[in-house]
Amino acid sequence: MNNENLEQFYLLHYRQFRRTPKLNDKFVLCSGANGTVTTVPGLDWSSIDQLLFRRKIQGQTAFSLRGYSQEFFKKHDAESIEYFRNPFSHVGANLLQRLIHNFFIKEFRTPYAHDELVWMTDNADAAPHIVTGLTWEAIDSGLRGLSKLCEPIISDLGPTTLSKFIKQSGLWPTRQLSLSIINGYLLDTFKATGKWLTAHDKEVYSFDKKTSTYVKVAESGKTLDEALRYGYRGLSAGSSLSKYKQNLQLGSKLNLDEAGIVQLIKLFFEVQGRLPSVRDKVVYKKCPDSGEVMSMHGLTWQGINTHIIRRAIGLTDKLGNTHANNSSLAFLKTKHFLDQPQQPIGLARGCSANTLGTRG
Repeated sequence: MNNENLEQFYLLHYRQFRRTPKLNDKFVLCSGANGTVTTVPGLDWSSIDQLLFRRKIQGQTAFSLRGYSQEFFKKHDAESIEYFRNPFSHVGANLLQRLIHNFFIKEFRTPYAHDELVWMTDNADAAPHIVTGLTWEAIDSGLRGLSKLCEPIISDLGPTTLSKFIKQSGLWPTRQLSLSIINGYLLDTFKATGKWLTAHDKEVYSFDKKTSTYVKVAESGKTLDEALRYGYRGLSAGSSLSKYKQNLQLGSKLNLDEAGIVQLIKLFFEVQGRLPSVRDKVVYKKCPDSGEVMSMHGLTWQGINTHIIRRAIGLTDKLGNTHANNSSLAFLKTKHFLDQPQQPIGLARGCSANTLGTRG
């Protein structure tokens, strides 16, 4: 990549979105055949920022994307930059259906208002290219009556939204969801990224059995959260991605009291034949339906220990005294499992298992 390529990428992005690119922008635009605009595969603005920092772009002295933005506007006055204009002065129902159809071909799903790129084909055989100067947010605003862009549709249907227009048209199948599908997305995304999926994440992964790799799917944390929250796509309303993870005991938010943690310790002892320590990575649970013992994804004994230390629960000794300073996994094992053959680890120096539970 050289400085000329970078300037072209930057200029196309500025003309398309009316703003400078950010590090979390996933699309880098370039001019394709016949003057059409398309995306550069395998390249995003975070990668360009790294290339600038490593001095891998020929003829460029900036060390970051922010530094390049300053140099870009020293060279180009914002008023002198020729903007791409929206080629459609009005978007009617037929044209909007074509745009949605092209998006479905490209992304394998119908668009949301927060999607950025609008795709169009010049003929049936041509590959979709980006409609410059037009975003789905602008179309959704026009459908709501906030602009005159979709005035022909409003005159027939009245004010609406993009999601309602797609539902009323009934031309594109909506990918149905189930709790088992969401479970698979949560676990596969955790295995692929090392963290649990949140409503702010833009990438969702699924395991592809053919290639034995984790691949991105046409979903995001927000789409799954909205489906759980509002009852879209075959799900029941009233939940959210955060609440659903909490019900499955996934992530960092624990809903365990002292009795619940003791049950986990007992189950670990039944499986391993010893008491758990903070170095153990596996926490077991029993399936309520089948009684099968399985591991709890995303929960470790170090996490449980941290949960106790932060006083999320109030531990008391056998005399009923609260030990906020001694609240830990080791203290809990000492309190409930003194009769086990294995002595709990992690006791304070000079403090035995026989005296720790009675210190006041």
